[in-house]
Amino acid sequence: MSHAADELIIGYLADDLDQEQVTQLEHMLRDDPSVRDRFAALCRDDVVLRQVVGMMATPSTGRHTRRAAKSSTRLRVVYKKNRRIGIQFLPLAAAAMVAAVITVFIGLMPTKDLFATKKMEVAVHPTPEPQVMVKGLMQVVSGSVMMIDGKISVGGQIPAGRTLMAVDGEANLRWLIDDSQLTLARGSKLNIETGDAPLRLVEGTITAHISRRKDRPFTIVGPHATTSVMGTKFVFTAAADKTSTQVIEGRVSFHATVAHTVMELIPGEQASADKTGLQRLQTSGVIAFVPEGVENRQPTGQRWWHRATVHLNELQLRPINIRVDCTPDIAAVKCKLPNMATQTEKELPFYVFGNNLKSGNITGLKTHQWNPQIGTYTITAQPYFDVESQQPAGPEITLELTVVP
Repeated sequence: MSHAADELIIGYLADDLDQEQVTQLEHMLRDDPSVRDRFAALCRDDVVLRQVVGMMATPSTGRHTRRAAKSSTRLRVVYKKNRRIGIQFLPLAAAAMVAAVITVFIGLMPTKDLFATKKMEVAVHPTPEPQVMVKGLMQVVSGSVMMIDGKISVGGQIPAGRTLMAVDGEANLRWLIDDSQLTLARGSKLNIETGDAPLRLVEGTITAHISRRKDRPFTIVGPHATTSVMGTKFVFTAAADKTSTQVIEGRVSFHATVAHTVMELIPGEQASADKTGLQRLQTSGVIAFVPEGVENRQPTGQRWWHRATVHLNELQLRPINIRVDCTPDIAAVKCKLPNMATQTEKELPFYVFGNNLKSGNITGLKTHQWNPQIGTYTITAQPYFDVESQQPAGPEITLELTVVP
């Protein structure tokens, strides 16, 4: 054992070490058994000496004795011609005075108290177990995603700056800032960014149900276009040759990268963008359901698609009917309501509850009226290319309508 260890131990007992020296002593104690033995012995001697000094430094003790006893609580390593020759107490006069007292005191003290050494705690830092993520902007609700540093399953969180891919089927994600719901199709790659464009769809398809916002829109960027919404549901698809979106609820602002052109889409509408710019996609079928006042044939609110809520206290025009808007190539629409007979409309305008319009005569149009009652109604509309309802035009569209006070 080197004299450096003695110096550190003595400095520790005298409270003269800085943090770097304490750390050095900890390493020595951890790695060298002889240093630990020496440390224990010096600590034991230090305890005995301090207790003896305490007995000597009483009011009845002489002034010179108290000064000597006080100074005797410090130790040092003694050198001669740069060679260590041992450890002594300071000053020598005090050591001589207490030597005999120490011998008697050792005999009188209980063994247990005598050897109660000053215990030094050595900090042990366990190696932390590797964790993929702790906190982030997005949480996996169901399914799993793969990143460059591991797989994230249900409950895991993903911070900004990461690119993830759905590997085991689709993955449902939650944007923790506002609880927006995102569904990433299998094989799709999504990058979480910061700033005004929090998400970048590298490739694949994402279905986004964005919580309603008041301050700024939620933005998803694709290779050829960007969608910006204040709260809606839409499908966003990125491919090598084009980026497209389809609106399910609300309104979506679709920005093409080329020429900075912008298009606003409503439920049922689609658009795409490529290296040439924007293009509105129009497929055959139902575009939207429109609530309309029977008396004046004016819309009573926004167009509906898939799901809608009617507040009776806000409904200004009653009774109402529901108009089914379709693409120009639709010749008939078959509507179905719970507990009601199927209604087939063969002339424009198409109404869910029907109308009395006769072919070739648009005079005196009057639609059947409906006074909404509190509850939930499921309405379906199947478009056809022909009035005989033999050639379906696209899928049957379902509207879930909820009426509240």
